[in-house]
Amino acid sequence: MDKLREILVYRFWMLLAIALIVPLVGWWIGSGDAASAISARKNEINAAYQAIPKGELINDTWINGVKKINTEQQDLIDAAWEKLAEGQISLKTWPPVIANSMAKLGPDEEIPLDLRDIYFSGAYHREWAEVWLIVNPIRFGKLDLETDKQPILGIVDFSVESLPVEKWGDIAPTTKQMREAQQDIWLYRSLLEAIADVNDGVENRSDAVITKIKYLELLGGLAHKEELDKFEGSKTTEPPAKDAADDEVKRDKKGRAKNKGGVTRSSGISGFIDDSPAMAENFFLDAVELARASGAEVDLFADEADDDAEIKPTEVRRYVQELDQYNTRAFNMVVEMDHRRMPDLLASLSDSPWPIKILRVELTNGTNSKRGGGSKKGRELDEDENDNIFMGSTGQFQANSRPYEAQVEITGTMRIFKSINQAPNTSADEQQPGIVADGSTTDSQPNDVAAANPSFRSAEFEDIELLRNVTDQMKQAEGQYSFGGSRRGRNRPGANGRGTGNGLLRIGDGKGER
Repeated sequence: MDKLREILVYRFWMLLAIALIVPLVGWWIGSGDAASAISARKNEINAAYQAIPKGELINDTWINGVKKINTEQQDLIDAAWEKLAEGQISLKTWPPVIANSMAKLGPDEEIPLDLRDIYFSGAYHREWAEVWLIVNPIRFGKLDLETDKQPILGIVDFSVESLPVEKWGDIAPTTKQMREAQQDIWLYRSLLEAIADVNDGVENRSDAVITKIKYLELLGGLAHKEELDKFEGSKTTEPPAKDAADDEVKRDKKGRAKNKGGVTRSSGISGFIDDSPAMAENFFLDAVELARASGAEVDLFADEADDDAEIKPTEVRRYVQELDQYNTRAFNMVVEMDHRRMPDLLASLSDSPWPIKILRVELTNGTNSKRGGGSKKGRELDEDENDNIFMGSTGQFQANSRPYEAQVEITGTMRIFKSINQAPNTSADEQQPGIVADGSTTDSQPNDVAAANPSFRSAEFEDIELLRNVTDQMKQAEGQYSFGGSRRGRNRPGANGRGTGNGLLRIGDGKGER
């Protein structure tokens, strides 16, 4: 007992050891049986799963059907794309003197120097002359030798000197410059045809819907998709109040024109320069506005801009968008017209074969300012003058009062589609005069081209003397002024007192004034 009594002293620790060992032994014995049961059950499940017969899943039929539908829809999209491209082929004409040779070249093929020389030496300016006449612009008619006077013809105030004729100097254009210059002619022709359609059937200026084309330019740049997809709708504004400060162009410390409020040139051109959703305060548009106002040479990409992050422009491209199917070119036009017929102009633009998307329309009520020939600034009409005189950049025209006259600014984009299967027309020599396979005209007489090309609207296109005089005036202006389709250094005609200034073309017989 004494020995047992000594052992009982440690009974707590012995019971604790037993309590710890027994659960561990029990868990080990039990887990072994459970593991065996789990393994056996898992094998049974795997065997049953493997025993399921392999069949075609119902979902595969749906997936294959969707893929087939997607393929068919893509084929329809490609067919529509090709049809739109084919619809523009007849519009992609070249001057008759080189059209047959151009038809043999692919869309990206180098143009031989002799063709570029021919285009540069006379065909290019003649193309612009024909485009200018589409809207029946105001011009002097042929000199009457008996009265020694020239009648004023036309209905639309649109100076020939405002055309964006490229200034290449004495050097023939490169292939890229020549193709881009001709493309601009195609797009200008379409825009001016839309204006001519609105004035269709009008014989007198007083009856014209659109009386003046103040501004028309093609634009490019980098566009944000959300800006192109956003249409803010029409906007009507009253003329801003005039004060003494408005007589001067306000500039900041960098010499840039500041926005004075009211209607500005930039109000309809948002989203064409990267990092600038509001171009009213953008360096590019301010510089252009300053150049137009002052006639000064303004280099938008001068080195000084590199020192100012605020005005440093990003890369500016020719197109707003460049996609596999088409390129997008933007345009901005400002016209004076009967605002009640503005829907007709929008409809005519929307009907263009170069699909047009209208981004912005701005209407300014009232056009009660006038400018004399060659003048850059206008003056307010006196109250009695406003009743019976309409004044344009070409001088005074007696006309009825036009209470519905307004300035309309329209901004939009035009799509130039690319043909999937476009290739050179190697058989152009065998074509009859007119439109050949790639849309160019064969070398033919002007009358043949006029019959094949619907843009030749006026019988005056057959007047070689008229075209010669228009061409001569454009060449003369090109030598005196720096105006062109590019954004670099545009010098507006009339700023330095040289040239006609009033935009009227004088037609003579070799004896009279041109």
